[in-house]
Amino acid sequence: MRKLYFLILITSFCLPGLAQNLVPNPSFESNSGCPGGIAAVNNWYIVVNHGGSPDAFHTCSGNGATFGAPGNVFGNQAARTGSCYIGFVTRFVSANFREYCQVQLTSPLVAGTTYEAEMYVSLSDGSGHGTGGYQWFFSSTPVTGAGGNGPLTMFTPQAANPMGNHITDQTNWVRISGTFVAAGGEQYLTIGNFFDDAATTFTVVPGWNWNYSYIDDVSVHPAVILASNLLDFQAKWLDKRAVELSWELENPGQVQAIFVERSEGATQGFQEVAPVSLHQSAKENDPWFFADVNANPNRPNYYRLRLIDSDGKTSYSEIREVEAFVPEDYVMSVFPNPSELGQGLNLKTWLAKSGSLKVGLYDLSGKLLRSWEPEGQAGENHIQLNTQGLEAGFFLLRVNGGQIQHTERVSIR
Repeated sequence: MRKLYFLILITSFCLPGLAQNLVPNPSFESNSGCPGGIAAVNNWYIVVNHGGSPDAFHTCSGNGATFGAPGNVFGNQAARTGSCYIGFVTRFVSANFREYCQVQLTSPLVAGTTYEAEMYVSLSDGSGHGTGGYQWFFSSTPVTGAGGNGPLTMFTPQAANPMGNHITDQTNWVRISGTFVAAGGEQYLTIGNFFDDAATTFTVVPGWNWNYSYIDDVSVHPAVILASNLLDFQAKWLDKRAVELSWELENPGQVQAIFVERSEGATQGFQEVAPVSLHQSAKENDPWFFADVNANPNRPNYYRLRLIDSDGKTSYSEIREVEAFVPEDYVMSVFPNPSELGQGLNLKTWLAKSGSLKVGLYDLSGKLLRSWEPEGQAGENHIQLNTQGLEAGFFLLRVNGGQIQHTERVSIR
């Protein structure tokens, strides 16, 4: 089974105050002016003696401007936090062109301490290559290039996103991370792709023949692996009013307490649901279960476990998302059916997520007679369909959108 090690980390999923982010201006919100290049972003700068120059995108430049946000010359993306984010090249076909950004940490790293480096990445809309080429290099002095604008292969990054983890999402921000043990004294961080094109794998997506990536929310913080390891943490609906959580523990004897926490509709603002009853006789790999009978079925629910180790240390599991509940035996219903001339139809649907629906009323030969595109909300929806002007007969009502692809025969008399 896949092991999910508990870590003491400060990510957007953990409560503040457990550890300190050593990266100043991590979301690029502090600027000396309306930025275009990285030079206007406080604390961040380019690599000296290297031709690559990352860009900064900010709402102050205007939507659709060259360095604007959310729209800009490379695509459309809103900042994950605040109003600004950075973009750089990680692969440029046949050119081995690279761009890097650099920052001085708020304090040097401590020898022998395990740290986690993380950031959020989104592939620009115009990029045709989704790569895994994102690494973090830590040094005691600022990195200096050797001229040109090629990859800095003379440096070996201590932390890296797995090269096979190709980031192809052009809509959402994707969290990537890596852990490493500090040699001690490192106080500069350089971010980019330190591998040449031959060593940079990629997935082809529609777009230009290169990779230009946006990044936001950079952090470096201590990570302490605890004695108890979590195995196969899962979450799923049992029925409309209960979500079942399941997991296994490698060393259950090292656990002092476990708490279930939930957030509705977002991955922040977690609140405690209940403590988990500990099994004194639990053995390694025994299954653990918890049923949340107060889960909201009308919107996504996010879960994590808060674990207190035998030495009193607190940690958090990875987050599991459970989408809004859609009963297997209920997709949509239409009433009244049959309906009277001019009475209209009422469409009742259940959607896991908000989004538009495409509704069409066809005669039995397949000819489209009426169409509607209502906006549906997560959960139950009641939609009125005007059928005035139609003659009596049998029809097919087709609904597409979200999780629904359904056709139902209706009668108007």
